[in-house]
Amino acid sequence: MGGGEPQEEQKEDADLPAEHDGNGRVLQREAWRWAQQNRHADGDLPSGVAIAQAFARSSRWGRMVKKAGLTGELG
Repeated sequence: MGGGEPQEEQKEDADLPAEHDGNGRVLQREAWRWAQQNRHADGDLPSGVAIAQAFARSSRWGRMVKKAGLTGELG
């Protein structure tokens, strides 16, 4: 009766935080593109807080997106 266990493990993977699954990365990439398209007049990127506010996410998430984008993790 252990046949159902692998399916349960796969289901648990779907419950990972958004930062770790494919859909979360899609949103992060979208936020990074938004940041690049909404540079300040002097060419600077919006703050992590501004990125977060544009996507109704936490300030921490916005800072993480900006850092990941600057390091090339988001393409």
